[in-house]
Amino acid sequence: MNNNQLVGLVMPKILYPNGDVQYLCKLLPTPIDLIIRRFIPIKSFQRRMNNKYELRFTNYNSEMEVPSLSGCFMFIRCEILGQSGIFDERYFMYAEDFDLCRRIGMLSKTIFYPNAQVSGRLAAWLFPLMACLCIGSGLACYRLGASTFLALAGVALAAICLYTRTLTISLWKSGTIALSVCAVFACVNSLSRAVSAAIIRNLQLPPDGPWLCLGACVFYNAVCWVIVLAAYYPATHTVRVMVEDDNFAQTWYVFWVLPLAFILLNLFMIPRYQSTLQTGRVLQGYIVLSSALLVFMFCFNAVFLLMATSLNRNAKLQQENQFLSMQQQRYENLRTAIEEARQARHDMRHQLNQISALAEAGDLENLKSYLAKTVSRIPNLDMCFCENRAADSVVGYYCAMAKRDEIPFRARLDLPETLPVDEIDMCLVLSNLLENALEASLRTAPDRRQIEITACVHADRILLIEVENAFDGEVNEKNGVFRSSKRRENGIGIQSVTRIAEKTGGTSTFTHQNGTFSAKVMLCG
Repeated sequence: MNNNQLVGLVMPKILYPNGDVQYLCKLLPTPIDLIIRRFIPIKSFQRRMNNKYELRFTNYNSEMEVPSLSGCFMFIRCEILGQSGIFDERYFMYAEDFDLCRRIGMLSKTIFYPNAQVSGRLAAWLFPLMACLCIGSGLACYRLGASTFLALAGVALAAICLYTRTLTISLWKSGTIALSVCAVFACVNSLSRAVSAAIIRNLQLPPDGPWLCLGACVFYNAVCWVIVLAAYYPATHTVRVMVEDDNFAQTWYVFWVLPLAFILLNLFMIPRYQSTLQTGRVLQGYIVLSSALLVFMFCFNAVFLLMATSLNRNAKLQQENQFLSMQQQRYENLRTAIEEARQARHDMRHQLNQISALAEAGDLENLKSYLAKTVSRIPNLDMCFCENRAADSVVGYYCAMAKRDEIPFRARLDLPETLPVDEIDMCLVLSNLLENALEASLRTAPDRRQIEITACVHADRILLIEVENAFDGEVNEKNGVFRSSKRRENGIGIQSVTRIAEKTGGTSTFTHQNGTFSAKVMLCG
């Protein structure tokens, strides 16, 4: 909110107690939506409608501008609330948050922000559960006089299961972060063990006591808190940017080796008996080695962070150049096609002269043949799909190409002459989606070929686009990223659509099921 003054209302991701997502982002309801949801109990029909009405196709994983947010959790800018007014008391139930979102949306942006979450009492039972497990395991080991190794392993396994169950990022990232934290604690633990041995030697205490005396425990906790405070700023800024960057996560596949190596080194350094540290100059060497490992750990992390940031920036620039070249190619193709249509219209005068000459000569057979050839050469770009000329030209171009290859093409466009989004972004999205659909249809059996596009404007500031096409074979997808069928790399078209949607504050999703590939895009103005 502080970084974007145009945002007036934010809602986080809301989870059920079991971690499932609550679908609370909605389009502004129409009377038909409300009647169907309330009085028509056909589950298949309601499921299809809710997929669009509740924006379920977005998977609720990306930040997006939504016209209607739930009133269960609203973070509103005070000055915006003063202009729009609070909840209208004339609404008895259910519709007051719709009305407030509509009024705020006229003044500012209403944003769904999934990086912040509100879990239905998840933390309320998670913290007591872990505390009870730790305390109960410790008391059981104390009463039975047993080793704490098995108890620690059980508690660690439970913590790992709960940690992965509540993840909102990939397992590679979360696992690497967990290993990094454990590596720091392992280094501090080794240093605290050396401090405890030094205290025991100076106070001449028996060496068969606990590994960490009271003074060493205080030292351990003090150092841990100092490290937490020192790491807070970089963790919430530079590291957070890397964690939230889903497009350039290749470094996370390598980084986990570094903290794991430090953990293994610290485990290897643990002496079997406490008295070993009191032998000769072992303690001095242990202190130097533990301190060096801790310093090297921080140095390696800092160097890796700088390297990863630089590599990610370079990768981002390379992809930006790819997108620019791809967009330029799309524009060149569209400009060439439109120029061909204009040239055909310009040559119409000469065609009419020829037709007039054949008509005057009474040569009907040659006249019919000439007319047929002339019509077949003119690209069919003048079909009217909607009032917006840019969208009409793009869809008309690909419709003509589909008809040329005998691919059924259905278009339902309800777009006004002036759109709430940038027409260039809209044309790029349409051309990418339709070109992918056309290429997939050409590789499909002729009796199954089909392309269907739907586009409409919702709430005067949101453009919804959906393209469906049949396909044969397998979809080359890896970790949610679609690979190109023409070359061994990620599909540039889908990446471009995703990037444009995110740039406008919208979202996109791509699904494939039962031989049908579906692309749904939401662009915000």
